[in-house]
This record gives sequence, structure tokens and C-alpha cells, in this order.
Amino acid sequence: MKKIIFILLFTALPALAADPGAPFSQARKLVNSQGCKACHQLENEGGDYAKPLEEVGRHKSGQKMRELLLKGIRNDDGRYMPSYSHLRETEIKALVNYLESYK
Repeated sequence: MKKIIFILLFTALPALAADPGAPFSQARKLVNSQGCKACHQLENEGGDYAKPLEEVGRHKSGQKMRELLLKGIRNDDGRYMPSYSHLRETEIKALVNYLESYK
């Protein structure tokens, strides 16, 4: 059994290391599955209701982005972003790390 696990790990690790987008693949999937691009643009795709996600990543701290994701926001001008508190902590971290990569 140990030999099988070793072989599986030995063959899988190089494939993961070879994909430079691997660290952010979960975050990209979440951006799409959670509907972020309905309001935000990311890499020139998506809506224009809110700031592009690249801009959010450049101008907000990781802690502020985490707070926004967990609490949501409602501005005085009527604009809002829903809470994503239903996501797991690992998913929140993946999104924050991905957005911070635009700094």
C-alpha cells in the first residue's frame, strides 16, 4: 500500500509543479462559479458594475479583501457586494492570495 501511495505522489508532483497557474486555479474557478464576473471584470472579461478585480487586488490589503468577502458591502449609492461567508476558509484565502498577486 505504501508503495502505491509513493508511486502516485511521485508521478503527480511533477505535473503540479509544471503548471505555473496551479496555485491560482482554485481561485479562478471560484471567481467564475461564484459569479464575481457578473459585476467585476477580470482580465478584460466580465461586468462593469464594480471595480475590476485586478484594481481591487492592487489597492486593498489582504485583510480588507478578506473582510469584504466575508461581510459583503452596501454603499450609500446603492451598490452592494454580497457576502461570501458560505465559502470555506481555504477558498477565501485562495481568492485573497490570487487578488494580492496583482500588486
